[in-house]
Amino acid sequence: MASTYTAGPGRLAVLRGSAIAQAKDLRQASVCVQQGSPYAHTVAQQWGAVPHTYPSGIHAVSGFMAGECQALVEDEAVVTRLMAREEWRFYRVLGDAVAPDTGHAQVLLAQGDADSAQLLDRLVRHWKINGALLDARERRVGDIAFEVTQLGDGLICHS
Repeated sequence: MASTYTAGPGRLAVLRGSAIAQAKDLRQASVCVQQGSPYAHTVAQQWGAVPHTYPSGIHAVSGFMAGECQALVEDEAVVTRLMAREEWRFYRVLGDAVAPDTGHAQVLLAQGDADSAQLLDRLVRHWKINGALLDARERRVGDIAFEVTQLGDGLICHS
């Protein structure tokens, strides 16, 4: 069972020398995304990209840096933070914003019981109202940025 949530807009990052100049050039291109990403459905449906799903955001970033995908789609705040890092000088952000898909962005439950799903829906609504969802987003941005520093320069693929 799942509960729907939305984040802010997403952004696409590509290798600086890539032939991909804008999102419409993503047709049949692989795009690294984390499981449950609110952007995966949008890049697939709107631009014909092929999402390559990873278990977490840092796994998706790592896969992108290793050259497993032609693009990365992530929360705009994450991409902005990553692009400020020196080792990300080999990448660029496409101008197209990626709208989160509210019908496919989900918080997943391990087991599908109705009581847990209702509780989760109430919690997500409460998190949105009291700012906890925004706080969690900001913490996630910092966590991913920190974890990227741990990957090491040797992982970056420039070809």
